[in-house]
Amino acid sequence: MNSKINQLDYDTLINLLSLFPNPITLNRTQIDDQNQEYDEIVYVNPAFTKSLGYEVEDIPTDRVWFKKAYPDESYEKFISQEWFNALNIARENKQDLLGIPARIMCGDGVEKWFQVTSHTDRFAIGEFHLIIFVEIDTPEETILKLQKTSQELITKNRLLTHKESVLKETQQVAQIGSWEIDLLSGAVSWSEEMYKIYGEDSEHVPNMDDFYSRLTESDATKVKSKIESAIRTGERQHVIIDITRKNLPNITVEIFGQAVYDQNHQPVKVIGSSMDVTSRVALQNQNDELATILKKTHQELYIVDLDTDNYVYANESASLCTGYTNEEILSLSVYDLNPLLTKDHVKQLKALAGTELDTISNVSMHKRKDGTTYPVYASLQRITYNNRKCYAIFDADISELKQAEMALKDQFNLLQNIIDSMPVRIFWKNLEGRYLGANKLFLDDAQITDSSQLIGKTDFEQTWAEKDAEAYRKDDMSVMTSEVPKLYFEESQTNKHGEKIILSTSKVPLKNLEGEVIGLLGTYEDITERKQIQETLIEQQNILHHQAHHDALTGLPNRLLIKDRLDHAIKYSKRHHLSFGLLFIDLDQFKQINDAMGHDIGDVVLTKIAKKLQNSIRDSDTLARLGGDEFTILVEEIESEEDLSLFAEKIIEVSKEAIEADGQVFYLSSSIGVSMYPKDAQTVDELLKCADSAMYKAKEQGRNNVQFYTEDMTQRAFEHVAMQASLRQAIQNDEFILYYQPQINAENHSITGLEALVRWQHPSLGLVAPNKFIPLAESTGMIVELDRQVMKMAMKQVVHWHSRGINPGTVWINLAAKQIQHPGFIEFVEGCLAETKCKPEWIALEVTESDIMTNLDDAKNVLVKVDKLGIRMAIDDFGTGYSSLAYLKRLPVSKLKIDQSFIRDLPEDEDDKAITKTIITMAENLGFDVIAEGVETIEQRDFLLKNHCYNIQGYFYSKPIPSDAVPEFITNF
Repeated sequence: MNSKINQLDYDTLINLLSLFPNPITLNRTQIDDQNQEYDEIVYVNPAFTKSLGYEVEDIPTDRVWFKKAYPDESYEKFISQEWFNALNIARENKQDLLGIPARIMCGDGVEKWFQVTSHTDRFAIGEFHLIIFVEIDTPEETILKLQKTSQELITKNRLLTHKESVLKETQQVAQIGSWEIDLLSGAVSWSEEMYKIYGEDSEHVPNMDDFYSRLTESDATKVKSKIESAIRTGERQHVIIDITRKNLPNITVEIFGQAVYDQNHQPVKVIGSSMDVTSRVALQNQNDELATILKKTHQELYIVDLDTDNYVYANESASLCTGYTNEEILSLSVYDLNPLLTKDHVKQLKALAGTELDTISNVSMHKRKDGTTYPVYASLQRITYNNRKCYAIFDADISELKQAEMALKDQFNLLQNIIDSMPVRIFWKNLEGRYLGANKLFLDDAQITDSSQLIGKTDFEQTWAEKDAEAYRKDDMSVMTSEVPKLYFEESQTNKHGEKIILSTSKVPLKNLEGEVIGLLGTYEDITERKQIQETLIEQQNILHHQAHHDALTGLPNRLLIKDRLDHAIKYSKRHHLSFGLLFIDLDQFKQINDAMGHDIGDVVLTKIAKKLQNSIRDSDTLARLGGDEFTILVEEIESEEDLSLFAEKIIEVSKEAIEADGQVFYLSSSIGVSMYPKDAQTVDELLKCADSAMYKAKEQGRNNVQFYTEDMTQRAFEHVAMQASLRQAIQNDEFILYYQPQINAENHSITGLEALVRWQHPSLGLVAPNKFIPLAESTGMIVELDRQVMKMAMKQVVHWHSRGINPGTVWINLAAKQIQHPGFIEFVEGCLAETKCKPEWIALEVTESDIMTNLDDAKNVLVKVDKLGIRMAIDDFGTGYSSLAYLKRLPVSKLKIDQSFIRDLPEDEDDKAITKTIITMAENLGFDVIAEGVETIEQRDFLLKNHCYNIQGYFYSKPIPSDAVPEFITNF
């Protein structure tokens, strides 16, 4: 064996051929002492021995083979000539395979017909080539006659007794037609068989057009070239083409031709033969496919040494599935690819596959080269491979089947869990009243721990047997007999504690697929508490009604009730031509009390203020709390504006009185706006709006004063409208720019990223801060388009930085709530990434905690889609939105940003310290990164570092800077 094929490949080839179902010989060309070539037959597979009856020792060479397979000398020579003719034809047509049908004498003396196929290339596999035998039915009579006649023809040629009558007979039997082209006259003559091949009657006068008009353009060119070559070279020409026929199926024709020369060596005619080879070509194509299957199979196949359990063969699919190369697999054992297998298990499997006829199955787990696993269904069979005992394994990936099995198991467990988790008792019985099953609550009532203690028993064997079993059985029988469900009926029972309880019970008949009653399904629920609740329902409804119309903290009418009172006041005043006033009260600096002392102290202050105000009004007036530190007073049937002004001043003085809470004294003031009916407005909402505008005027005037509504206060509304129009124009004209505030890892003093912050470059006002236009953009819905401009600008900027070799870290972009709610948001982000060529990992999005909590489910769905794009998410202003930690774990969030309100008073404020520590600890436990914003002092930074918050953003390191200043900041930091 030379270097063209190594021993490993040879063994693999032999092993694979041994599994192939068709007879095959493996041949190698040798040179004898007379320098003549012959084939050494080095291997025959088991199928060859079984089908033809010869071992490799019986036919060591092709010369011995021909003598044994074709004992008739004339037939042997015929087959030899046919084989080399087929070889020449295949090579001329650049075909990879050749084949002929042949009658072969088998080892047991029985003749069989085979299609014998091989490669045209002598060295198809290294230095070897294959001969493949496909057993076929006995050929048709015409083919038998053809071969018989051809043998006679060869014999007569050898005896030089070539007669025209025999040739004609041969043509008729073999469907071979002869033809002649006179090159001098251009006349064409056909033999009788040619007319049959071309489907023409005997009156047809053949001509050159018959050779071309029935062909495709390419075949016509091929035939013409062959004729010209025959005339030019004098060599025999051969071609196989497809021809069309009138009213007959198309056929494939094999044509041989040769030029005839006169004594002056001038071509005078071209003679040749044509043969219908349609069936032979079809058979050849089938053998080509079979040979291709042999050459490369896609099945996942392993062959394992029976004694060592090492792999000795693996096909290409095995490599593709496991990720190992073929050489790597052959260095492994079954335990390497099947980590769940044990030697005892393998031993049992091999014992079950006792003979080569036995095939057993096994489910195992394969481990890929990358460490991942997948389940397989394996078929194992004992075989003899390369003269040693082995077993072959055919594996099929059953990942989808396993997933379906797990899903079914999960569904079963889920159903059982659902039944056990139901807040009602569930049980089912057969026709005899014997229990078939129940849920956990029922088992608890029955004072048993396992359903096996219940199944098969009746009510007469339970703890309630003496008091209730007879009644239960009678009730069950009525339901099963009538087949009518009995739903939600009440019955009393004494529980295990001796207490009288009321049950709501339902019973329905159980039926099989044929509709026959086979038992009963029952449920019951203890509704004792529910009945008690029903008795107090009216009282609760009254309480709920009061709560719906009154403030929970102060007990005062709320916004809903004051609007109802205002509506009644308008109708009454209109009917009686009266006036009334509305005071809108806002407590000054109340937020500082909440921030400094906490909401508990703030609530005490609000309660006492409400009581003082309530004591200062008439019985006919209505004091209401709108929310927070805002109150209104409806003052009905006023005589004059002066009276209302005096009343308002009285409220100013009352609100300035000292308030004691938790041992401390607080002094407040109030800003009051006043509107009047019908002078200022004639509707509820307009009255409230006018009073609110007047209150803001009082705030602007320095607080602690009263302002009556005037028409010039509408100027603020006009300015609001003007600002809205200006903002819309700014979005259209791209008047916004981005500043970037660095985010620093304070532990290692490195830049981790930037937060993109929008600024309005107003053409006349200059640079406008976001707090001047963001609220307006949010209230008008323009925040969606503004957000999108910011996102696209930030992506373009980060791409520009990276193109210059500047790595700013992650650029964080703020995301508005309305953007999350917009149906086209995800498509916009995908388009923006594609347009700017920004990589998802370069950016991240921040959304405020309060925005997420507004609609958790919708926000989660959007954030999950953003996460799938590869964009990270952070929760901004964390600690202000009262998030559910259980829900927070389910969000695709990687970072929490501590709101600056908790950072501002660090490290002095104990509440802020506790909150900040809690957020940092929670983030660590949930696996989130955490960053603090608004850090301005070294004390704040040190406190955060001490408590493991290393990421910091704030003026301590840098204020927001324009984009062109970022590269210098990164370089010099």
